Amino acid sequence: MLHAVPKSKISHSRKAMRSANKGLKDRVDFVHCPACGKPKLAHHICAHCYSFISRTQKQEARLEQNQSAKQEQGQQE
Repeated sequence: MLHAVPKSKISHSRKAMRSANKGLKDRVDFVHCPACGKPKLAHHICAHCYSFISRTQKQEARLEQNQSAKQEQGQQE
């Protein structure tokens, strides 16, 4: 059984030319967030605005939970 073997050696320059196209490309889809002005990816939510929104929603949920717990304690007494 024969294995696949290269017919001839690939020189260093040919190998480098082939791998030159595999480099990282510059991102061009950065835009500024209209709300806060920080850079973000196009068609994605801004990380800064998302953290602010999630933080405020968690605070509102905690306040609502505390108020409902206080009302239940007031009704039980």
